[in-house]
Amino acid sequence: MSESMSESTGEYTREQIDALFEVEKPPYIKIRYSDGETGWAIDLDDKHAVISNTPLEPRLCLMDVVEKDPPSYEGTCLTAGKVVWRYYAKKTGVRYPAPDGETAEANWLKIRVAVREAGLGCEGIVAGSCGVSHHDDTDLAAVLSEGGLDMSTITLRTDWQ
Repeated sequence: MSESMSESTGEYTREQIDALFEVEKPPYIKIRYSDGETGWAIDLDDKHAVISNTPLEPRLCLMDVVEKDPPSYEGTCLTAGKVVWRYYAKKTGVRYPAPDGETAEANWLKIRVAVREAGLGCEGIVAGSCGVSHHDDTDLAAVLSEGGLDMSTITLRTDWQ
């Protein structure tokens, strides 16, 4: 597994992985991240898939290219195996104010826009909480602050798993 980003997974380039997330209906498969968690991945080929959620499983990040291992239990989905290429180095949990639906939605939109404009990935978990996938050198607090969020009301957790 490459610990840092490279320009190619071997067969797939970074641009090809990016393009998968721009397709209206990519070829999603259900995949087991860990014994207690399943989610979605984009089917790449017979042996590989790209994680398309922000898993709680510590070893996986959004857009990781993983080997597709056989189901761990009879009659269940494939299992995310070895990470063969990592798009983002880490993920951070973000807690934001959500006293009511309107405020939660406004804060979530600010986070989403700021994160995506910075070239990062994010996924909502529940109102008031999301996961952000990012690179080692990302100053996530600066990204969110520049996006108009009041950092005195935001909690960042790298140990959120």
